[in-house]
Amino acid sequence: MPAPIFTSKGEKIELHNKPLGTPGAEGAVYAAKTTTHEGICVKIYYDKLKTKEKERKIRYMIENPPIQVNMGKCALCWPTELVYEDAAKKKFTGFMMPKAAEGSINLYELCNKNFTPGLKLDKVWEKKYGRNNGPHSLMARLKLSVNIASGIHAIHQSNRYVLVDFKPQNILITHNGQVSFIDLDSIQIQTPHEIFHAQYSSLGYAPKEGKNIDIKTTVIHKTWDYFSLGVVLYQLIVGIHPYTVTAKDPPGGTTLNDHIFNGLFPFGSNKQLIAKFAPDHQLFNKLPPAFKALFLKCFEEGNAAPRLRPAAKDWGEVIFRDLKMSENYFKSNPPVVKPIIKPTLATPIKTSDKPSPRQRRGWLSQLIGWLFG
Repeated sequence: MPAPIFTSKGEKIELHNKPLGTPGAEGAVYAAKTTTHEGICVKIYYDKLKTKEKERKIRYMIENPPIQVNMGKCALCWPTELVYEDAAKKKFTGFMMPKAAEGSINLYELCNKNFTPGLKLDKVWEKKYGRNNGPHSLMARLKLSVNIASGIHAIHQSNRYVLVDFKPQNILITHNGQVSFIDLDSIQIQTPHEIFHAQYSSLGYAPKEGKNIDIKTTVIHKTWDYFSLGVVLYQLIVGIHPYTVTAKDPPGGTTLNDHIFNGLFPFGSNKQLIAKFAPDHQLFNKLPPAFKALFLKCFEEGNAAPRLRPAAKDWGEVIFRDLKMSENYFKSNPPVVKPIIKPTLATPIKTSDKPSPRQRRGWLSQLIGWLFG
């Protein structure tokens, strides 16, 4: 049972006994009992992590939040207040933050070809996001992708924060497309006077340049997140990790990180290193050209030059411009997955003209209002 904690103002808060979800690598999250803190939860760190450095990092996040933390259909579970074991504020223990939206599930449950067994039984989710529902499911997933991109864009705007460990497990979603970003206290922060390095990265979501560096001592550029975002969106839309292939041995390697390092995207230029890939990837060929172009920039061009990867803003702008047209595209080009044995090189795709500066202004609020208003 967690002991009562105290806010930075000395207010005492009682916590529920049971954590919200499974405890993570750094601590556990609890809901507050008091009605005055409804919608708030508290992360309590394990004792070894209750350090002065951690306290400074969370204080910096509280004092320097992104310009937008709650964007309608996207919310950042960002630290709002430090908490202590004592009213005198001598023993730092964690922080307060907004709770994720009610009814949320983990994004990872939508990132595979099939739902998890429990979710598959839920007809409401199946009807909207089930992959057997053709264009309607794809459109719902594309709209969900916009909300995810909006969160990344908001975090990157200040040029202080890089997620580094961005993956589907760190996103919670509701049936109506509400997105909540969690575990944000693990991000890299670069202040004018200090760098708080990230401590974690995950297999399959770190880019090629991550293979031979130590993230705990290296300053990571936000193009790292651009790669992770591309992987997450490919999983959400196509239903398989973009580098899930069978490589020729030995050049291509056996792990996802090997495949990323060697650029083994099924529709890229390194097809000579791929023995075969799953038919699930074939859905890529049914996507509108503008979306395929972004994935190719991320996984093909960006593998050689990270700064060429699309930013979250780029994904949002392209979807804003093309999504209504895509609805008609899918009606006339229903996605049909056909078995394949050998990979084929995708035909070069020319990206559509970029929107004007006037079109770019306010794309985030306009798009979310249009999609879910």
